[in-house]
Amino acid sequence: MSESGRLKTVKERRKRVHAGVESDFHGARLHMDLAHFSKVYYNPYLVKQFTLIDQKTPISEAGLVYLINKVCYVEGNGDRQGSLF
Repeated sequence: MSESGRLKTVKERRKRVHAGVESDFHGARLHMDLAHFSKVYYNPYLVKQFTLIDQKTPISEAGLVYLINKVCYVEGNGDRQGSLF
């Protein structure tokens, strides 16, 4: 995550790419049971980094990340492996 990009986004109130998910792609699944996954969000106007919605705690790494319909899910509470930046 680029802090300077976040600050510029907040200042100009204009969307720009400054955050992302970096990992190995292991394929696509059509049906997922998300019972053991937590939703993650990022809004540069409200938080400085990716945040677990339920716990409202920052997260920077996760074991498994699923991107489904523009929503990011991480396994459990975000085990350490892949990077969210």
